[in-house]
Amino acid sequence: MNFNIPFLNDFPKSVGYAFLLLIGGWGGHLLFFYLFFSLSQGTVPEKMFYQQLIIVVLLGYFLYQAKKWARPLCLMCNALIIILYACFTFLLIQSRPGLAVLALAVITLFAAASYLLLGREAKAFFSGSPKNAANGG
Repeated sequence: MNFNIPFLNDFPKSVGYAFLLLIGGWGGHLLFFYLFFSLSQGTVPEKMFYQQLIIVVLLGYFLYQAKKWARPLCLMCNALIIILYACFTFLLIQSRPGLAVLALAVITLFAAASYLLLGREAKAFFSGSPKNAANGG
């Protein structure tokens, strides 16, 4: 499938969409992280923020490289993030409804990406030859 985004053209359709959803989810996570600490403490712990950023970049890189272990690792991280953000939503719905809505958006993005990564097309892509799976073989 042609996404008109050069780095996504090597992926099957569902994996490409999952990758875009993950980019949105991680962007939402970093925004939530920044807003949560800046609103509650006035400052963002830079070390923690950069650690999160490094995790995002490394996980995205290995997922892009279609490493066999990257898909299960990504799915595990997605599950943990969904659980964490469900707790944030529950805790912040009364005091900070804007952050709760952002948390729900993050949950939605990661859940949709997980659904796509659990599909047959994604499983075939990450377990076999990336070029063959991208071409439908």
